[in-house]
Amino acid sequence: MPDDQLTEKVHCFFSSKNPLSVAHKTPAEVNSYLLNGVPGGQLSKKVRRFFSSKNPLLFAFKASAKVKKLREELDTLSTNHKNFGFSELYKPVKGRVETYSYVYEHNIIGRDADKKEIVDLLLKDDSDKDISFVTVVGIGGLGKTALAQLVFSDHRIKAAFKDEMYWVCVSFNFDTKDILSKILKKKQRTFEDLYSKVQKQIEGKRYMLVLDDVWYEGGIKWDELRDFLKLGGKGSRILVTSRSQKVATAIGNYPMHKLQGLSEKDSWELFRKISLGAQEDEFIAGFDEIGRDIVKKMC
Repeated sequence: MPDDQLTEKVHCFFSSKNPLSVAHKTPAEVNSYLLNGVPGGQLSKKVRRFFSSKNPLLFAFKASAKVKKLREELDTLSTNHKNFGFSELYKPVKGRVETYSYVYEHNIIGRDADKKEIVDLLLKDDSDKDISFVTVVGIGGLGKTALAQLVFSDHRIKAAFKDEMYWVCVSFNFDTKDILSKILKKKQRTFEDLYSKVQKQIEGKRYMLVLDDVWYEGGIKWDELRDFLKLGGKGSRILVTSRSQKVATAIGNYPMHKLQGLSEKDSWELFRKISLGAQEDEFIAGFDEIGRDIVKKMC
């Protein structure tokens, strides 16, 4: 069978007009169709290569049905949350990998506008305030940490705060002593020791602090931490990332940036980069439409 006819047959199978939609096809159905639906069971080299177990795009296709089912379950949970008043904050997974400030900017897609807005907020002249907060809020997996890393690495931020820049991964254990010890890069036994050491390190200096992945929604501990952070000079800035808007409320009357999902175009670029990697030139030419259809179903 000529390649153009085979391509048309594969396209027809994956078309959204096919009664069996892509999301409901199993790997067995795919193999059966391709092996039995083509005369003689012969596949072109391109199709065999595409459906090889080594093709990461095929892996993404197989996972799309599971992703769709998971999204439906999440939608149900979201509906129950709204209807029954469940807490906005889901319990964090213990053992979360600690984050860090470094980022390879080439790997981050579609966040230039968000970065600019946050950098502008952090560098805004609030001469009447000793310190100021900006909180980035969004559901898990949107890229809040990556965005904070981009901001932390921005040349304008580095020029403004120079060597007085600190990164602390907070996660579910919001403890003032632990946070301050991470700033100092050394554990302290008592608050008195902490006070003197923090005072010596940041007093009168304009600093930038990132508190990443914060879960604590109460106000008491924030008040306690704020008293220490006020030891710094005027114009000091704290960037917080969290899944919960209640965290931003607990911090006080400061700017909050609600992070949205990527556009379909940026989602496709990210999907292609992750799925194909170095094999992009080899696979993308013939199956671009299939990949884009998967992205639409996952967005």
